[in-house]
Amino acid sequence: MVIALQIVRHRVTNYDILGAANEGKGEQKMEWFDDVDQYSAYLASLTTDERVAILLGFYQLERLGAMRLPDLAQMVPDTTFQRETLMHAADESRHEHLFQRIMNLLGNPSPNSNVTPPSLGGQLIAQALAEWPSLTRDVPILRVTPLLVYLLASEERAVVSFAAHAQLYPTGDEIGTILRQIVSDEKRHVRMIRHRLDRWCEDVPAVRQRVAATETQITQIRAQFLSSTEGDTWREQHNDRGGERSTGELL
Repeated sequence: MVIALQIVRHRVTNYDILGAANEGKGEQKMEWFDDVDQYSAYLASLTTDERVAILLGFYQLERLGAMRLPDLAQMVPDTTFQRETLMHAADESRHEHLFQRIMNLLGNPSPNSNVTPPSLGGQLIAQALAEWPSLTRDVPILRVTPLLVYLLASEERAVVSFAAHAQLYPTGDEIGTILRQIVSDEKRHVRMIRHRLDRWCEDVPAVRQRVAATETQITQIRAQFLSSTEGDTWREQHNDRGGERSTGELL
């Protein structure tokens, strides 16, 4: 099965990125992107190949995390941080193999791991990696803070995406079982990173400023990602499956 890393885009430019409808548009809030049930309904409207392309992106992100998190662990001389981050890396390595299993079950046993996943989570991680070299002269905690904030946003997105995909499979189905297992791990990662950032914000005032600045960048990345889509709005497409789709990225 040949899987292209281009999946359905839906026009979302009529929606405010923070959820409020644009002035005068009378559009509903864009809660579908962050709501598991509604996002799962969106996924159900895609073809099998399109959903497999999204899952392939997950495989690539987990593989990237398994490779880079050990480097992150060494950036702060704190044994607890290092232990937690290495445990996170081990989870991502296990997830990589679990997604490989999903690919096998879906008939795509040799995914291309060298293609950048065209997803919101992928863009967040790509931005974090792009900023990595410029942070090497900061004190350790300030150096790592933006990377953790980007990682947190990506993990939060993963919880929604993986849970939405899992809903497409009945209880007892192997793919659904694997995805639900991964969701449990990702929720633990979210709690762990949030706890770490909260502690650092309490202990180091400069961390709060760095967190706020990075969150602003994430909001901008999200806005650019969502406003770059083309075609019909998700709700129009969801209500009228017969309309034409345009290709693009939306994980």
